[in-house]
Amino acid sequence: MSRLFSLVLSAAYLVAALLLGSGEDALMVLGFVLVSLACIWFGDELGDFTGWTDEGRITARTPGGMVRFVGWLLLLLPAAAFAIQHLRAG
Repeated sequence: MSRLFSLVLSAAYLVAALLLGSGEDALMVLGFVLVSLACIWFGDELGDFTGWTDEGRITARTPGGMVRFVGWLLLLLPAAAFAIQHLRAG
């Protein structure tokens, strides 16, 4: 259910970007939702990563639930910002 809801929300963001913006906007939104979806769908696998990155060495695993939580936080942030903006305007 989590994957389906995240996919539907991501598709809504992409449709909104295409209807209200440009193709370039849609590509930026696509990149954003792909990172969020990866965290939600593959939280355990991403959390198990240890090793070298451009920023240094990751020495400990991250709990998969925490990775999924951050993915949901990222994915819901635009919807929350939109809701807050319209509540304040109305």
